[in-house]
Amino acid sequence: MNRDAVERLIAEEGVPRERVAMAVALARIAHAALESDLELLRAHGATADELAAHRDRRNAEMDEWLNASLRAGMAALDAS
Repeated sequence: MNRDAVERLIAEEGVPRERVAMAVALARIAHAALESDLELLRAHGATADELAAHRDRRNAEMDEWLNASLRAGMAALDAS
């Protein structure tokens, strides 16, 4: 997520800066885990197609998780 996207979330959507920072940190951790997964799959002889499919699946899972996390944060703000 780039700086402009982060600032838009904060300014336009009202997402607390701390929640965005936490989501970005978790996304970085997930990215490192994905790279580790890909290294292991490569070491076990995975094809380029298998690596791409794994990467796409993990990225979709992370996008879904981040969006759900941000929605939950917004719902909590709305409820308060």
